[in-house]
Amino acid sequence: MLVCILYPTSPLFKVLLVCFLYPYFTIAFVIIFAVFILIDRQMNHGVLETKKLDNLTKSPVLHHVTSSVAGISVIRGFNKEKIFEDRFYSFLNKHLVADSLFNLATRWFMLRMEILSLLIITSTGIVILATKGSVSPSIAGLAMTNLFAFGTMIPFVMKVKSEYRARVNSIERIAEYHALELLEQEAPHYIEGTKPLASWPQSGSIRMDEVSFRYRPELPLVLRGISVEMKGGARVGIVGRTGAGKSSLISTLLRLVELDAGTIYIDELDISVLGLAALRSAIAVIPQDPVLFQGTIRYNLDPFDKHSDEEVWGALEAANLKEKVGTEGKQLSMLVEAEGENFSVGEKQLICLARALLRRNRILLLDEATASVDMKTDHLIQNTIKSAFKGCTILTIAHRLTTVIDYDKILVLDQGALVECGTPADLMAFNGIFAGMVKASGIYTAIKKFSRQPID
Repeated sequence: MLVCILYPTSPLFKVLLVCFLYPYFTIAFVIIFAVFILIDRQMNHGVLETKKLDNLTKSPVLHHVTSSVAGISVIRGFNKEKIFEDRFYSFLNKHLVADSLFNLATRWFMLRMEILSLLIITSTGIVILATKGSVSPSIAGLAMTNLFAFGTMIPFVMKVKSEYRARVNSIERIAEYHALELLEQEAPHYIEGTKPLASWPQSGSIRMDEVSFRYRPELPLVLRGISVEMKGGARVGIVGRTGAGKSSLISTLLRLVELDAGTIYIDELDISVLGLAALRSAIAVIPQDPVLFQGTIRYNLDPFDKHSDEEVWGALEAANLKEKVGTEGKQLSMLVEAEGENFSVGEKQLICLARALLRRNRILLLDEATASVDMKTDHLIQNTIKSAFKGCTILTIAHRLTTVIDYDKILVLDQGALVECGTPADLMAFNGIFAGMVKASGIYTAIKKFSRQPID
């Protein structure tokens, strides 16, 4: 820093030289320099805010272009090009307004810096004329030259500084994520001394003992005192209104968030003492929204290369996908685009089913897995589950009551509490919430053989 200040071409050195040659200039320079600092602080804030607005309005433009290109065939198929064009122009106009505002704010800032620089040069000339004869003309010329160079360089430097400060405001967003380090970390993936046997779970029995669950400490309970036992190999349907806690019940088995109270046992082993990798690798999940990775079919089914090609083909055959993959020239090397864009929703769900078949877990969780597929695909998935997962414990969040009407046990949730539990026949005879849902759905013929008494 000291070397920079004393370096002959340093702007500060030039100003100090003029102040030494013309002491009266120091008064004018201090006043102008204070105005410099004041304007810099005030207008930098405005430039920064306009750049933030520019960044905010740029995001919808990029997102709209990306989504439009991805769905261009659908847009053209429904002849909706004009709607998407108008929407794009609307987003683009808002962005251009914000971008113009940023450029104008920068230029407005630059103008004031140039005016202050002109005042510095003018005040220098006035001081030189007022003190004419006190120094030689050569010294006066040196002072004017130094201040002129200083006055023309400072506005440019201030503009670069202002734009740089505005353009790196994205770093502030990264600083906000620093607060994530304060969040409580989930349990370790591996805990020495608690790793279960490779054959665990053997039966797949599940027992919940007074389970209460909330997503954050300050939020209310979403599950309250649930106690239920599910035998190994049982097929259990979970039903209830929206917000009843169906998906939350599935989350407790995977320990996405730790329990607020209670205990869950799988094969009489408390899952809270296990590492997350040991627990989650023992449970297969078929989600409502299928998750696929960009790569090949084989990579999506067996990303860790733990199974042979014969086993992968067997899983595809059981999931009714062997014909589609077999007709492709690349076979198991058939490409899967990002998010499975080259597959239909039903085919993506069947790929997730094949992935679960390949893992051969004793516990299978279906989180409304057939909610987004047609009836034919739903029928294929249900038949495959009945045959391929025979003997496995299956927990299904029902989107259609027909998929769980022949299950071994039905859990009815309401506002986070278990209000009904039993076989479909028992619940129909009880004529409670489940019976009301079945009657409202109109599937009378499907439940006659399960009901102990005729339906009113």
